[in-house]
Amino acid sequence: MSLSPLPSLRLEPHGPSELTKTKSRAQHSYPSKVLLKTGGRKAGTVHPDGKLLLLSMTADQEARAKTPEARGSRPQSLSPEDIEEWKKARRREQCRINQANYRRRQRQLAAAGALRLSTSLTTDQKTALEMAVGARAFVPPGKGFDKEEQALPPVKTIDLEAEELKKARRREQCRINQANYRKRKRENENRQTFLAEIERLDQEIEQLETYKKTRQQHKHRADPGQAIRNFYHSLKLDPKLPDAKTYQETFGYSPALQWLLDLQREEFDSIESLKLHWLWYRTQFREFKYSVRSFERLVAGEHVVISIKGVLRLDVYCDAQQRGNTKASSYGAIVCPVLQQFEFEAGDQVVKRITSEVDIVGGVMASQGQSGLGRALNALHCLSEGFSISNQSLTS
Repeated sequence: MSLSPLPSLRLEPHGPSELTKTKSRAQHSYPSKVLLKTGGRKAGTVHPDGKLLLLSMTADQEARAKTPEARGSRPQSLSPEDIEEWKKARRREQCRINQANYRRRQRQLAAAGALRLSTSLTTDQKTALEMAVGARAFVPPGKGFDKEEQALPPVKTIDLEAEELKKARRREQCRINQANYRKRKRENENRQTFLAEIERLDQEIEQLETYKKTRQQHKHRADPGQAIRNFYHSLKLDPKLPDAKTYQETFGYSPALQWLLDLQREEFDSIESLKLHWLWYRTQFREFKYSVRSFERLVAGEHVVISIKGVLRLDVYCDAQQRGNTKASSYGAIVCPVLQQFEFEAGDQVVKRITSEVDIVGGVMASQGQSGLGRALNALHCLSEGFSISNQSLTS
């Protein structure tokens, strides 16, 4: 902006009225700031040479400043003193603008200082707050502050960017900690599952080893099926039996049959006991022959039952003195149905219980035919009496 000097005025001796009129015309023509200088003195003073220099920024100069030549350029037609004065005027104007901007920012910061930065703020709002806080560091210290403004305490601002960064770091660390916790929890659960599976497998291995040892021990034992077959095969032979009196003294009882009807149901705890008794029974009857008709194996859980059905042919001596004589008189042979059951455990080859049932009544009735119930009972009574008499004579 170039400032051209106005024509100097000479003071004539015709009086002060001419100077007063000239000053009033100058003030009317230049309503803005007017600076009257005479060699560095203030307006209103008279230079020794009588020259006045009027410098101002008038509407004419503003219009002239719009031209490309004057816009943004330094005055070219002024003296060094005028240029220095022009620079001071620019600095004062810039200082005024900076002070106004600073006060506006102070008011904004005072209003923003009470706000709390939260995640509900938009991105634009966060950016504006951060820029307002960060711009305060670049505000130059102004001159000529008002006394009231200088008396106010400095506004305590919050470093929102640093605070937000701390919160972001805490959130990220919290997320990492939670992820690590969940990972450790999954690993712990998997470890517990693996340990439980290993424990279960160890128990199964122990059970298998126990079962294997049991099977190996059972291999040395006799097969119950084979023992049963040996029993029925021995009934066809004539093995040597122990003495009745010696056996009774040793074990406290006699294996001989005491009453005929005792043969209807008997229980034994082993195949050896059954074999001993039935081989002894053969010596008490004139005829004692057993024949197997059917064989059945039943499995109920861990229990195994072998059922064998057959028939037993019996005949009693009429005279005990003729015992052993096949041609001696007798009451007549009867054929009785027989059911024998052998019970044992599936994993154990040892027989636990043996039941033997001989249907003597059914055999007597079948031998009498259609003679009637009375005659069948009479025949059963005679047969029982004859066995008792024969057995008493044998034991005596």
